[in-house]
Amino acid sequence: MLPRDYPDSPPTVQETGGRIPPNFHQYGDRTLCLGAPVEVWRRFKADPRLVTFVETLVVEYLYGYAYFEKHGEMPFGELSHGANGIREYYQDLFNTDDVQIVLSLLKLMADGTYRGHHVCPCGSGKILRRCHGASMLDLLKQQSKERFIRDATNVLYSLKESEMKDFDWSLLPKALKKELDEMAREQAKREKCA
Repeated sequence: MLPRDYPDSPPTVQETGGRIPPNFHQYGDRTLCLGAPVEVWRRFKADPRLVTFVETLVVEYLYGYAYFEKHGEMPFGELSHGANGIREYYQDLFNTDDVQIVLSLLKLMADGTYRGHHVCPCGSGKILRRCHGASMLDLLKQQSKERFIRDATNVLYSLKESEMKDFDWSLLPKALKKELDEMAREQAKREKCA
């Protein structure tokens, strides 16, 4: 389906023949999960023509399903669903297993504070433009600050209990931290009144 704001937003796709089972990379509304949302947007924004969208994302999905059906595994690897998949995508993109590095880079993009001459928060000692800057600049061209806040929220929700023990809350984008602080205040008010 083409969204009303096409070509500003990518289309969605449904398989209507019933051949692909609903538990194979589909959302609740039966639209196909063509990849991590940030990657779908990135690839779509690079060339928003409908033919390119079909030739790359849709054909890749269908090939992946056909391969999975025949071999029992995905040909290009597979991300988890939901928040875990978004976390895995960014960890792979930024080449790190450290979720706090992912969140620190997402914070820079969500807060609009990327500066190429600043030291990269990954701990490499390099400036951003010589470290994670190229990946970040590419993403900044493709999506809004609000989408980075949403992605940071998903990464936060993916954290395991053991990762929360030493979690640095200052790594969250300002808008997300403000939202969480407001939720905590409201919860405290409810508990005080009860």
